[in-house]
Amino acid sequence: MNRRYLITLALLIPLLLGGCGSRPDMGVIVDRMMVSMSEVNQLEAAGQLKLAGASDTAIFNGLKELVADFTAKVDLSNLDNLKFSLLFDLSGQAPDGNTKISAELRGLPEYTYFRVQESNVPSSASLSLTPDARWYKVKNPEATVGNILGGGGRLTNEDGIKIRELLKTAQLFTVQTVLGDETIKSVRCYHLAVLIDRDALGSLLDAVQAVTNERVKFDRSAALKLATDYTYDLWISKRDYHLAKLVARGNLSTAGQSESALDITFSRLNSPVSVAAPSEVKEFNLSDLLQSSLGQL
Repeated sequence: MNRRYLITLALLIPLLLGGCGSRPDMGVIVDRMMVSMSEVNQLEAAGQLKLAGASDTAIFNGLKELVADFTAKVDLSNLDNLKFSLLFDLSGQAPDGNTKISAELRGLPEYTYFRVQESNVPSSASLSLTPDARWYKVKNPEATVGNILGGGGRLTNEDGIKIRELLKTAQLFTVQTVLGDETIKSVRCYHLAVLIDRDALGSLLDAVQAVTNERVKFDRSAALKLATDYTYDLWISKRDYHLAKLVARGNLSTAGQSESALDITFSRLNSPVSVAAPSEVKEFNLSDLLQSSLGQL
C-alpha cells in the first residue's frame, strides 16, 4: 500500500462516514418547525383550495368543483397593530350556472378594507355580491368587544405572546412517512407525510381558550376533524426549520360527499410586510353590496 493510496483513503473516509450517517429524527424536526414557526413575525403565502363534489358548508352550499386561489401577507409582530392583506379568486359550479368572485381585503389596526372586483353569482343564490371595485371600510372592534364574526373579542398582543408559547410545545404532528428531500422556492426541505394528534390538538384548543379568557372560542367537534378527517404533507426547511409548504387533504362535507385539498406555499418569512389603506374609501353599508330575494335571508 503506497503513500498516495493512504492519503486518498484518509481524505475519503470522512466523506464516506458522513454519507452513512443516521438520518435526523423526523419527530424532532417537526417539533423544531413548531418552535421556528411560533417565532415568525411576518410572512407571505400563496395557495389554492380545491373542492371536488358538493359542499354542505353554508357559504359554499350548492357549489361543486370549487377552486379558490389566494395570496396573502401578514404582520403578526404585534397583534395590537395587526396588518394583513388577502386577494382571492373563487369559482365554482352551481345547478343553474357558474359562480366567480374576485375580492381583496386589507386589515389595519383601526379598519378592515375590502372591495369586490368581480362577482358572477346565479340568481337563485341566497346571497349575491354586487361588484363595483370600490373600496369599503369596516371599523374593527375594540379588544373587549365581541367581533362581527361572533367571537369573544379581538385578540391582544399579550394573547398572541401566550399562544406562541403554547405552539412551541404543542407537539401537534406525528410523522407517518418520510418522503425524501425536495426543493421549494430554492430552499432544500424535508418532505414528510404527517397526521395531527387528536389529543394534542384538543389540549391546545383548551389551552388557547384559557389563556385568552375565551376571547378565542372553538367549535370543538369541528376543530377535531382536522385530526380525524385530514392528512397532511409538510415541507420543512433544512436550514432554519421554517414551514415552506403545506398540503392538506380531507373530507369537507359532513355527508362525506366532497373531498378538499389545500395547498399553501410560504415565503419571505420575517421580511417586512407593507399594507396600506386605500386612498379613496366609502363607509360600509350592507345594502350597497348585498342583494337578496325577500325571505331568503
